[in-house]
Amino acid sequence: MTQGIDVSQVEFETQDETTPWSRGITVKGRKFLIVEADGLAAEQYKSAQIAGSVFNQGTKDIQIGEIGKVENVLVGNCAWTIDEATNQTQYRAGYAIVQKWPGKLVSELFDQIKEESGLNEPDDEKSVEDLLKDREEIDKRLKEFNQDKLGNSQAGTMFGS
Repeated sequence: MTQGIDVSQVEFETQDETTPWSRGITVKGRKFLIVEADGLAAEQYKSAQIAGSVFNQGTKDIQIGEIGKVENVLVGNCAWTIDEATNQTQYRAGYAIVQKWPGKLVSELFDQIKEESGLNEPDDEKSVEDLLKDREEIDKRLKEFNQDKLGNSQAGTMFGS
């Protein structure tokens, strides 16, 4: 139980002192502030990644969702509209606005936001050869697993004995 613990001797680290990364842009005559991903943006980005994943089931690839939405989801959550009268941020631009932006711009912002926000996956740095080796290893393990499973399930049957 964590209730009632004396924290008078604990040194607290202040995270508010760091200035988050940001970049001002104008798209189609409208100003936006692009900022590093906060918790909500990171959560929705990771959810979109999973929803757009492709899984290999035996000899058939199964795609869940649409992987193409991932960039727009992250950029849309990190782009804030600007009220030009007050020069203040208003609200997140969101997916619907960002999907109308030029693809080259969205891709550039996506890469920059991932880098500045620490969202790059370790696999982002892997070469094609490394990824092919990983896939071979995974395929090998799946084959062994399926053979073991098939062998164990037949062991107690009329045909497996």
